[in-house]
Amino acid sequence: METIDNYDYYGCGFRVILHKVPVTIVNGEKCPEIRFEELENHILLGLLYAPFKLTGEHIKFIRIKLHMNSSQFGKFLNKTHATILTWEKAGENSTNMTDDTESMLRLKVLNNVFGPDYLPAGFEKIKKPKSKKAEILEFDPFNEEFLEG
Repeated sequence: METIDNYDYYGCGFRVILHKVPVTIVNGEKCPEIRFEELENHILLGLLYAPFKLTGEHIKFIRIKLHMNSSQFGKFLNKTHATILTWEKAGENSTNMTDDTESMLRLKVLNNVFGPDYLPAGFEKIKKPKSKKAEILEFDPFNEEFLEG
């Protein structure tokens, strides 16, 4: 099976690099064979456990993944609608939320989506964010659970 070594996926509103992605040829173009809903769930987990600060794009993705508008997300996090909008307006930059707020957000979303005791394999060691600079999620090698069929 043919693969793409590095595939830039922007379906979440920000860049995620996928490695060794299986492809099929459709009308002469390489098309990734991915179950996008499962991939986005994995990306959500990646963000919740990521060792870097969340960006405005990440916050918007998380909110949309939870099927909430900004008011609902604000109530969920005990923050104002305006705070959520301010975070999201940061775009590709860090939201500049406090470490405590970001930890609370990650834990509440993790608990809400996956349950209180969920810890996926490979996420045992989480490092404290070192900078406010946005990082890019990368998945390598490409996990077969996202393949079609």
